[in-house]
Amino acid sequence: MKIKQIRNATIVLDYGGSRFLIDPMFSDKGAYTSFPSATDNTEDNPIKGLPVSIDEIVDGVEAVILTHSHIDHWDEAAAEAIRKDIPFFVQHEGDKKLVEESGFTNVKIIPESKTFGDVELTRTETLHYATEDAKNTLIEFGFVTDVMGIVFKNQAEKTVYLAADTIWFEGVEAAIDTHHPEVIIANLGGNAFENGRLIMDDNDLKLLQQHAPEADIVATHMEAVNHWVTSKDDLLAVAKQNHFVDQLHIPEDGDTVEF
Repeated sequence: MKIKQIRNATIVLDYGGSRFLIDPMFSDKGAYTSFPSATDNTEDNPIKGLPVSIDEIVDGVEAVILTHSHIDHWDEAAAEAIRKDIPFFVQHEGDKKLVEESGFTNVKIIPESKTFGDVELTRTETLHYATEDAKNTLIEFGFVTDVMGIVFKNQAEKTVYLAADTIWFEGVEAAIDTHHPEVIIANLGGNAFENGRLIMDDNDLKLLQQHAPEADIVATHMEAVNHWVTSKDDLLAVAKQNHFVDQLHIPEDGDTVEF
């Protein structure tokens, strides 16, 4: 298994004989206006460029998985770059319609469980806001709050849990208890509005590791859009304080983690 960090939540996962592109955001640096933020960072998004060419990112990709359609997970540049007949997995009819409107012809909704090649794909629950006020801000700016996590299983591979955009809550705990992942890919940037957090942060990392003490954790969704709050150094500090540095992987954009 190989996990290549591209930028933000965009990764390429080689798993079980298939290559998956997850949450592709391909826009140039500064293509979109800044998001509401809990910090004073008002940079346009994304706040840094891609580490490699788009051609290199999409090379060999056999399927796309979209956890949700927020602009930092799916944008026009990705819609233009990806071949339109590729198998494309989404969470519900709303995202299916959105992707099909960009010309894609092989869009599938992941039910409770689905397979692609020799890989079993199972949806998991998420909670993409920590307060009702944060949820209302998402709605105010036209952002849906539905998100799906995914568990990847293959007989020859370690079980992988892609937690996606979520805070720590009982649904994440249940996913770990049900599927016993050996690798957890977690969006850990602590991204937040002034009125509430949207994804896991360094405190949630501690809870995640305590509940899955044997798992390796790969941190993604880091330092790429203007409303990030938790830094890579913050995550490393928690890992050092709680003695799991060897299990925490924080790849730089363009780097690959292999298991």
